[in-house]
Formats: sequence, structure tokens, C-alpha cells
Amino acid sequence: MEFGDSVGRRPKGPDPGSPPVMTGGPPRAPDGRARVRRSALPGDPPAATAGPEAGGLALPVSRLRGLTLPVRAALRRRGIVTCGRLLRAAGGARDRARLAAEAGVDPDALLALVRRADLARVDGVGTVFGLMLEELGVADVPTLAAQGPAGLPARLAAYNREERLARRSPTPEEVEGWVRQARALPALVSY
Repeated sequence: MEFGDSVGRRPKGPDPGSPPVMTGGPPRAPDGRARVRRSALPGDPPAATAGPEAGGLALPVSRLRGLTLPVRAALRRRGIVTCGRLLRAAGGARDRARLAAEAGVDPDALLALVRRADLARVDGVGTVFGLMLEELGVADVPTLAAQGPAGLPARLAAYNREERLARRSPTPEEVEGWVRQARALPALVSY
């Protein structure tokens, strides 16, 4: 070994103009993150692997408000990473009680997450509008479907003026669309 050899140093990477070196593992995005393509698993709802047209079923549970890290980890260990999988695994009252006991999750916290996942199926109801609906007692799809669209936009606007949660309140047309969607969606949660 001669003076100047790089002992204990990392070798330099490939030249920027050279082709990428295949090292195995999943394909990588330009930012270095692994690209993972999930195929449907037996028993998944058909829309659970689709994109935005899936009605919220493909939404990661990590996007649900109120999800703590321990609960997220417990769900992930059981393969529950999307709203569709959460609704399938905990939509029924008995299934929810069993999952809560097995995962060591508070049953009320799990029910709140299931309700948020259910409401996420309605296109246009995001985190903030979902919070506003919850605060007004509209916590799931059946409750939204039972609303008269005439009074709900006014209640949402008044609540938003008071609490200032969103830059704008949902329009009457948006709320009418939510109610229409909720009435057309199948019930996935039982109590």
C-alpha cells in the first residue's frame, strides 16, 4: 500500500454521465426512495389498489387524523396500511373488537379511525372538512347520507367562521355532492 491510498474511505460513486448500476432490491425513484408496487391481495376490495378513483379506499391509514405511531405500527404489523384494508378488517363491530384486543389498541380510538376511513371514501372530504363534519356530529358515511344538504353548508360555514379551521368553507354544491355520494356508497361499518 502506498501513501495516499484511501484506507477506510468510501469509494467515489459512478460518474454522473455513466449508466446506473443495478444493485438489486426494488427499483428506485430519482430521489432514492424505493418504488413499491402493491398488487391486490385476496379479499381486497377491487378499488383498494386503484388510484384516486378508488373512493378513498387506497388512502394510506397514515393520512388519517388522530393516528398515533403505536397504533400505526400495530396496524402495519397486521398488514393494514390502507383505508380499504382497515374497513375490511375492522368495519364490523366484532371484527373491530377482536382487532382492538389483538393489537392492544383502544377500541374507541380504533372506532374513530374506522369512521374517518369511512368518511374518506367521499370524494372531496379531506382532513379539514372531515374534522369540521365530525365536530358537527357527522362522523361517518351513513350520518352524512342522512343529512339534508340545505342546512349542512350553513352549519359548516358558521363553524368555520367561529373556529377558522379552513381558508374557506365548503360550498353548498360540494356538500350536496358529498351527501349524494354518501347515499350511493355501500355501508362498510356496522356498530
